[in-house]
Amino acid sequence: MNRRDCCGDRLAGTTVHIGNVLCGTLPGSTATAQWYTVTCATPLSGNNITIRQDTTYTALQLATVEVYGYDNCHHQEATNSWGAHKCRSASDCTGARTCSRFQWCTGDSACASSSAPVVRPTSVVSTYSGSRQCHSSYLGEELDKEGVFADAARCALAVTENGCEYFQFSTSNGNRGCRCCTSVGSNQHSNHYTIH
Repeated sequence: MNRRDCCGDRLAGTTVHIGNVLCGTLPGSTATAQWYTVTCATPLSGNNITIRQDTTYTALQLATVEVYGYDNCHHQEATNSWGAHKCRSASDCTGARTCSRFQWCTGDSACASSSAPVVRPTSVVSTYSGSRQCHSSYLGEELDKEGVFADAARCALAVTENGCEYFQFSTSNGNRGCRCCTSVGSNQHSNHYTIH
């Protein structure tokens, strides 16, 4: 995700590499607070991912980066366009099987038996102390700079990304906000905030 407060154009033309191989490039024009997805045209493997901005004097600024792999376990190599179990590259084979020099898929698949994924919440929001706010010396930065978080659950997602355990949240006009609390031992009364 591009940064949310300004300078969305700084992400334009950014390249994503897997190992030393180019996976893809972001559009030549990018906007503030937008998500961009780069999908490799063919499956790649490598020990590192590099996000590179080659423009001189332009900073690379990101709000969020998410990386997803693919284990090829749902591919049916029996239906390959080259013929059943034939291949031109490892991506034509199931799971961890490889393409031999004779262009046949070989090796163990290393695919675990498939079962439906379990969707788990990323955080559980519970009230620690109502009508209270963290002491000012224990507050982190404001995470809802645009004032768009509708509820404590949305604030909790941002807080989790920032590694905080506790946070204060309010939707009251003039006191709207979502901030990490580095300590909740010292807190004070508030008509607007709740500590979660």
